[in-house]
Amino acid sequence: MNRKIAVTLVSIALAGAASALQSITPMVPDKPWTQNWWLPRFDEKRALAAQGGYDVVFLGDSITHNWEAEGKGREVWAKNFAEGPYKALNCGFSGDRTEHLLWRLDNGQLAGLKPKAFVLMIGTNNTGHREVWQESPTDTILGIQAILGRLAKEHPEAKVILHPIFPRGATPQDGAIRIDMPGGWQGDSRSVFTAAGRTPEENEAFSYMSRILQWRKTSEAVRHGKLIQYAPL
Repeated sequence: MNRKIAVTLVSIALAGAASALQSITPMVPDKPWTQNWWLPRFDEKRALAAQGGYDVVFLGDSITHNWEAEGKGREVWAKNFAEGPYKALNCGFSGDRTEHLLWRLDNGQLAGLKPKAFVLMIGTNNTGHREVWQESPTDTILGIQAILGRLAKEHPEAKVILHPIFPRGATPQDGAIRIDMPGGWQGDSRSVFTAAGRTPEENEAFSYMSRILQWRKTSEAVRHGKLIQYAPL
């Protein structure tokens, strides 16, 4: 295998590992459009939580945030949730990914609050704004799992309603789902799942990875080693 392919494979592996860590590493968003409002909203919601009196807390991204937005869902939210029998607190933040919600939870977003239930929907900005080789669905799941772990630890009596992530496109062939990998779908000119459909460089990389994976099946170190991996909670 030539050096270019080796470097590419290592770069992809390192990028994937970094993004996997990113989904479970608490952090403040770094996008310029969030700088003027994100932390002030965090302080506002933290102060409301400290006052207490909320039975249900909605956690999420813009899909949750926009229930408070003028001209979108504000009237419905106020009538049926905030001022209704649910006594709900909206802690949705536009653009948030799992790592941003983790930061909020770790920095007192819900300090002092004892809700009866959480409504959680998060992760679409993980899957929708990163290539699949940068963050796999498994990485996003780990981020959600970490959030659930925080809620279980800090609010063991509360129930959690976990919503699935909405689709990112109109069809299963949406580019945000399969990132335009030619895999034999309708309209593809080739399929990388066959040797004939791959370029010489892709076949070389495929052969190299195949040898590694076959080696793993017989390696005593891999099969009987002492390394144990734990999912973060």
